[in-house]
Amino acid sequence: MSAVRPAALFFICVATTIVGNCFAQQKQIHEPEFGEGTLEEVAEEMGGLLRLEWKDKNIALKRDWDKRKKKVEKDEELEDAIEKLIERGVDERRLKQLAARDLGNVFGEERPGVEEAFFAIQSKLGGGGGSSRIGSGRPNSRYSFTARGLSGSAYLGNFDTRFTFEESKALERKFEFRDNGIGRLYFTFSCDQLFIRFIQNEKGNTQLIWVEGDKVNAYVGRTFSDFVNDNPQAANKVLFPLLQQLGIRMPMDKTDPHVLKSALTRLEMQSSDEEEVQQLIKALGSGSYETRKTASEKLTEGFDRWSAQIEKSLQDESLTFETKARLKGIASENPKSETDILLTDQKLLESPEFLISLFDVATDDQKTFVAEQLKKVTGQNLGTDLDAWKKWLSTSETK
Repeated sequence: MSAVRPAALFFICVATTIVGNCFAQQKQIHEPEFGEGTLEEVAEEMGGLLRLEWKDKNIALKRDWDKRKKKVEKDEELEDAIEKLIERGVDERRLKQLAARDLGNVFGEERPGVEEAFFAIQSKLGGGGGSSRIGSGRPNSRYSFTARGLSGSAYLGNFDTRFTFEESKALERKFEFRDNGIGRLYFTFSCDQLFIRFIQNEKGNTQLIWVEGDKVNAYVGRTFSDFVNDNPQAANKVLFPLLQQLGIRMPMDKTDPHVLKSALTRLEMQSSDEEEVQQLIKALGSGSYETRKTASEKLTEGFDRWSAQIEKSLQDESLTFETKARLKGIASENPKSETDILLTDQKLLESPEFLISLFDVATDDQKTFVAEQLKKVTGQNLGTDLDAWKKWLSTSETK
């Protein structure tokens, strides 16, 4: 019997998606065994390298290390770095070999964050008996290392970013990750009888393929957010545990307690402070320097709780160019928290479904603010009657 080609296997997975999802709703999914090895030893460093963030309703690789540069003096700081490596067990002979070539390649004045992360993984493993190769060029850069049974490599192009980590011991596990910078993200994890592939394409369509022994499972969603909501067992028992074990933390989602608390705080502040915020924003356009300065200082002090109103005001076409420029300056000096980013990018305070979910965690006073926001968003005046809102939501979704 001829071997099944990957393309054929993929077709089979997709063809069984609907059936797999139906069965997933009827029985509990067991948690697969991912094994343990060298990857777990460097999970903290992996988490610093492979961080995920929300892009609307999908996820993407956070690339802030692309812009970060670490300046290292070629005197005292370089000497300290070498001493630390020796303390961690890096062979002195190996360091001399590195010194014989250009030390600047390893500790250069402008050292990319990816290189730092890879070097940290190698250092965590002791570095002894390992090897590293760091090459860079424009527009492409390549990095690789081998240390104590773990090989790692990275490729960075203009958009395309790829990482591969492979163990040479025990289960010979392999983890490959790729993000093309324009929406497509995928990774595979394999060991022994287990194979997991996650794919999110440029349109946001998401699928998880899970092969264990001779059993094939497939789960899909129109977006990553839909995938998690439609397939909670696959997400919570397969996808998230695997990433967590490798040190990769998922970005907050709309069910996170911090997000719910932040949303309620926003609604509360929006109701009580809206007039004050608008007066301060208007004062930014004053002809008086002192008035502008005072307004700017107050908006900066209250930015955390007023960020929603400020973001909304930045879209106001009636603001003068000078006022909007000053408001943008205040926003740029106060980076948004992860919860703020999620609430803003996914427009959760404009989502009836999300707002209705807040009733479950809101106090009696806060429920009034939720009801007011729902009235603004939907035009419906159902007060704080949760059952009435749920009935309205189910009816509106069927239209």
